[in-house]
Amino acid sequence: MLRKFVMNKQLNTSRILTLFTLLALSACSRSNNSARTDWLNFFDRLADTRHFASVTPESGGYLSTADPTGANNDYNHFQGASREKGWVVLADLKGPGVLDRFWMTGVDEDFPIRFYFDGEKKPRIAQTVDELFGANLEPFVYPFSQHVNQCWWSYVPLTYAKSLRIEAPYPPVHRFWGQRRLYIQANYRSLPDSVQSFPEKLPPPFPAQEARVSKALTDSLRTDIPLTFSKEPVLLEPETRKTLFTATGPATFTNWAIHMAPQDSALPESVKNALLQQVVLEITYEDSETPSVSVPLGDFFCNAWRKRNLSCLALSSVDDGYLSRLPLSCAQSLRVSLNNRSAHAVSAAFNPGEPTERIASDGYLHAVWNKTGPEQKGRPHPFASLKGKGKYVGCYLAVTSLDQSWWILEGDEIITTDGRQFSGTGLEDYFNGGWYYRGCSFSPYSGVLDRYPFRTGQYRFHLQDAVYFNRDFSMTIERGDQNVSAGTMRSTAYFYLEKPQPVPNASSRADTIAEVNPYESYSLMLQLFELERARDYHACIRQIDEWLETNAASTNAGVLQLRRLEYRRLLNESVSRDDYAPYLAGEQGEPARQQAEQLLWFYEKPNRYLLGAVNNVAGQVAVNGKTVMTKFHPLQLMVTGLELPDGTNTIQITGTPNRAVPWVQTGIRSHQGLAGTGQGCRVVRSTGEQEFTLPINVMRGPPHDENYVNAEPNAFVLLQSEIYGIRAHNWDAMRDRSDFFVDFNTMNMSASPFGQAVLGLPSAE
Repeated sequence: MLRKFVMNKQLNTSRILTLFTLLALSACSRSNNSARTDWLNFFDRLADTRHFASVTPESGGYLSTADPTGANNDYNHFQGASREKGWVVLADLKGPGVLDRFWMTGVDEDFPIRFYFDGEKKPRIAQTVDELFGANLEPFVYPFSQHVNQCWWSYVPLTYAKSLRIEAPYPPVHRFWGQRRLYIQANYRSLPDSVQSFPEKLPPPFPAQEARVSKALTDSLRTDIPLTFSKEPVLLEPETRKTLFTATGPATFTNWAIHMAPQDSALPESVKNALLQQVVLEITYEDSETPSVSVPLGDFFCNAWRKRNLSCLALSSVDDGYLSRLPLSCAQSLRVSLNNRSAHAVSAAFNPGEPTERIASDGYLHAVWNKTGPEQKGRPHPFASLKGKGKYVGCYLAVTSLDQSWWILEGDEIITTDGRQFSGTGLEDYFNGGWYYRGCSFSPYSGVLDRYPFRTGQYRFHLQDAVYFNRDFSMTIERGDQNVSAGTMRSTAYFYLEKPQPVPNASSRADTIAEVNPYESYSLMLQLFELERARDYHACIRQIDEWLETNAASTNAGVLQLRRLEYRRLLNESVSRDDYAPYLAGEQGEPARQQAEQLLWFYEKPNRYLLGAVNNVAGQVAVNGKTVMTKFHPLQLMVTGLELPDGTNTIQITGTPNRAVPWVQTGIRSHQGLAGTGQGCRVVRSTGEQEFTLPINVMRGPPHDENYVNAEPNAFVLLQSEIYGIRAHNWDAMRDRSDFFVDFNTMNMSASPFGQAVLGLPSAE
């Protein structure tokens, strides 16, 4: 039987079009919007997804600290020396123009930076990097700027009428870690007409404008989007291709959705995963015989290996299917098809949304898929090579290393357009991350949705900072520095071209099936933690089901089945005491029995709490001055139950390092939310009694993956994902006793205490 769908002519128009096109409509309502040169106009366009399709040429530029010799020392290579002693010039741009993206890492939070506009002698912006990009200074606030994954980035448009010069001190020498290494990347455009420079004072209309743009961007990150389809799904038998949608032009479809599912819902999870790579999305224009989009459906929507929920300005992968805000435009005709190359029947549905008028600047969406494996060690991975006129608007890249190392992420991207070449500073840097990432993170323009040993899945979309070309475009990325790493890379590159042209046909390739990650079984808990942080509890259940398909006899199977039950609770499904009966009876093993008893004790009364610690130090945990825990293990979550009074309480973690990389990760879960180590935790050092607030980037979970590999499974959800590991400043070197204090109010606990600051996700509702 085919799956039944809710019928609705529009794709949830009342919500989706409101969330994702409201800003574009408000911006376009201004007369002659494209000709305006005031700064607010540039700010307007930050969420205008309609602009993805425009192929009106713009003159873009890029600068970075990439090693000019091509080696891996991609830091501290600056534009020149400043007139001020000890300072350097990071950028020296001539106007009129706009700096669309600025990214940096490698220095401490108190590192100063200055921005001089139009030859001024006094900088218009002069702050430390964390004051500027740490989400507290307008307009450099979330979601326009972020300090995440140990990097700072900003998409606040910095317009300049005559010039923009960015200066900073030459990076200092740290007393423990040596010479600091400053990495930067910047994307800018030269403008043909005069422009208002970034204002010294924000104009009066800005607060209302900021609210609209901010809502559009943060709403684009939500994954609770219900998709509905107006027609019955079609059945694709094995090895068949079917057209899901046709249209005659001229027309442009700005919000379109697709659903694909196996006809047999009882298929193993591993088989369902394979369908994402074996069913190919094809989009063809103007009655052409060959598609201009030919990409495995999962890869097109940033799901290379498994179904993952994510949402950004360009694409969404949600429970009901997939949504694209990359406009589909045609002058005469458009055809959307799926090619089922698997051995299993699938059902599929398509909703184009409401068409809009095609404008002269609209180009044709193209997508190029490629996969290279360890046999191509020594050569870079090619994203695409195209001829013609258009622009590059982003990519998704899925990486699996076979070296038991993150070195594969050391490769630099190289983009060549019309004879010009741009070189980056590292794979993670291009995706607005760094340092092999500390974990998953999300933003409207970029994100990391898979990150565990030794695999990463990352995306970046270029709206303001698109790469335009008139004759040709090519992009590659090194397979680690100097291409020395063995592993697999699979990429999808997205373009808009002035005229449709064929792309390499993914349907003809035999290697679309996902590669095996040899370290998969060792990182199950880490994967679950990251999925919990992304609030993708359905994926958590699927992950456990997939693991149980091959590990049903494991001694951990019972605990993981119990954890699966806890995810059902988080999804607000009905769970009763009877569901715990097999665990309480010991049918699933002794650890599962003990943990089921603790969980039921917790659920019985609202004033009961679960305190969990996975500390890599010697010490103790006290609550309100009473010691409650003295035993810790870095691979095992220790849990105890507490009854607490309403009001303010304090957790005190006392720790002295006894291992090379010390951290503390301790938190408490209530029926409403959590509190624990992370941003805002107070620390008192035993040497000098210095008290200070920890910067959030000090830790993003334990600092090395080996600390999560082979972590012992347990049924206590959220305590290891929504609570973050931290350490005292320079604790590795000083190795002194430190006391960490977490103050929390039982009446005001958050469902995701650090979600926005660490993940970039909007607050959980």
